[in-house]
Amino acid sequence: PRRHMSPDLARRAVNFYLEHSSESDARAISLYGGEPLLNREVIEAAIEAVGERGLIGEIKLNVVTNCTLVNDRIVDMIVDNDLHLQISLDGPRHIHADNRVLASGKGTHDIVIENLKRLADRIPDLARRTLFEVTIAPPYRISAIDTYFQSLFDELGIDGDPMVMANFANISHVEDLYEEKYPNYRDAYTAEYRKAVDHYVSYCVEGRRDELGPVYKAAFDRSMGALYRRSGSRVPEEIGLGGCCVPGVRKLYVDLDGRFLPCERMSYDYVIGDVEKGISHDMVDNLYKDLGAAVRDRCLSCWAVRLCGLCFTYLERDGSNGGE
Repeated sequence: PRRHMSPDLARRAVNFYLEHSSESDARAISLYGGEPLLNREVIEAAIEAVGERGLIGEIKLNVVTNCTLVNDRIVDMIVDNDLHLQISLDGPRHIHADNRVLASGKGTHDIVIENLKRLADRIPDLARRTLFEVTIAPPYRISAIDTYFQSLFDELGIDGDPMVMANFANISHVEDLYEEKYPNYRDAYTAEYRKAVDHYVSYCVEGRRDELGPVYKAAFDRSMGALYRRSGSRVPEEIGLGGCCVPGVRKLYVDLDGRFLPCERMSYDYVIGDVEKGISHDMVDNLYKDLGAAVRDRCLSCWAVRLCGLCFTYLERDGSNGGE
């Protein structure tokens, strides 16, 4: 049976966070699932917990959603509490429908667009409060996705430019399905990725980066920036785990039973505490030790160790190929 977080646990989790983050310059609470709008009571409980401390508007409250369940009551809640949105939108209708469908098999793109219009009618600064999460999956049509987002707000009548976060889908657990649908998807990935990198680099070399569309910037700015700023000195004999966040500092994931994990991508093998007892320093220490033991030999012999974003999620993978 499907389970949901209770409103009481949501309040306790929010209160724990607020009590342990007072010195942070930028505090944020994100609600996601699944689809958080299926459990509106938890969103309302989180809002109440923040409001009781007079922090509405000071704490960024973010709802991660597929934007298919937005109705007038949801819009009222967003408007009244200055909620931010992180909306899953993978591109134009035919691309979005590859992986974003209803139980009936019907794509959700048109529903999302109608609900964006509904939001735009009520929220003049929607561009400031919305981040689009784009998952780039086979057959990797990056140029078409970028073109789509360049014109999206003009077509919707929304002032501003869309903020985009782009990720390449990890399809290792469903490769067979993609092989069946796109027999040459690996070759398509290689060709499309190289073409996209060449496009990005050429604009940067010509001093035209600002002319790039939002998806190109989201996909490559961070990694290319790290490559450009890389150190030219020798790799030392000892080096830290550069791709890791500090568990419980930058991010803390709370599951529906109140357990703490480093982030939403980690399994229950890596619990680091709970709402009642707080963060366990011993559990965090063990997490670092486990990762260090798993990657030590590979990392010390790798030329790209200082560019690597490898983090604790490596522990979830098959050690025989996860670090390649």
